[in-house]
Amino acid sequence: MVRVLSAFALAIPVLLVLWLAPPFIFLWLVVLISVLAAWEFQGLIKECGWVGVRWEGAVDVVLLVLAIWAGGVAPGLALTFIFLRLLVRAMNSTDHKAGLAGAGVSVLGLLWIGGACALVVKIRILPGGGKEALLFLFAIVWANDIAAYYVGRAVGFRKLAPSI
Repeated sequence: MVRVLSAFALAIPVLLVLWLAPPFIFLWLVVLISVLAAWEFQGLIKECGWVGVRWEGAVDVVLLVLAIWAGGVAPGLALTFIFLRLLVRAMNSTDHKAGLAGAGVSVLGLLWIGGACALVVKIRILPGGGKEALLFLFAIVWANDIAAYYVGRAVGFRKLAPSI
């Protein structure tokens, strides 16, 4: 029940910002969320044994989100800069195999988190239905999470992540 109440408590501000906030405020809220997600992702890959630097992953995601928001050649330049920086870091690593694997996983997190967050910002500013499209997307994701939670509680035999 605590999960449901906390979900409702968090959903209300998210929906208010989605619907009422100007695009610039929405952009910075998404940037903040992307930083937190990248920080968490970099921590997870470090726990798995790959080379990951939390603040670098967060800065890379912010750079990508802002570059895609700006448009033009900015996304290509940002990705080129990030890829080259990751490659140099991997090649300067004492263990090239681990360094390159860490760089690859960092790129995965960058594209996964940064790309998704940037597209949320771009969808929000679409004329003629961007807010509605995001509301529909959020509703689908929330319904899926709620259904998975209750089905797992009803018929699940084993916890997927017992230590979380």
